[in-house]
Amino acid sequence: MASSVAEIERLNARLEADNVYLKEEIKNYHDFDEIVGDSTALRLALARLSQVAPTNSSVLLLGPTGTGKELFARALHERSRRHASSSVASISPDMDAPCVLAWLAPRTPGTRQHHLKRH
Repeated sequence: MASSVAEIERLNARLEADNVYLKEEIKNYHDFDEIVGDSTALRLALARLSQVAPTNSSVLLLGPTGTGKELFARALHERSRRHASSSVASISPDMDAPCVLAWLAPRTPGTRQHHLKRH
């Protein structure tokens, strides 16, 4: 029993070391901790993310469910000038174009709050 516990502890330590190593490799490869991949499209998207992050722009991430929009949002926020403050993510598949525009750039006072109360 004692040898089994020792073996499990040894394997856990090795797994943790491998995990740290692989995370470092990913970070060294493209400096994005949670995003893994090497396709041309992904490299282009990461380059655009790096370009827009230091600006004071609002960003709308579109795409089907499960494509990594939340990972991109987190990576964008971490690299922005506002990284010390909270970020706001709005996940709403039923938002039409006027609602998105009202959310990103409200023209009248209370537009954003009205949209939040409706949905």
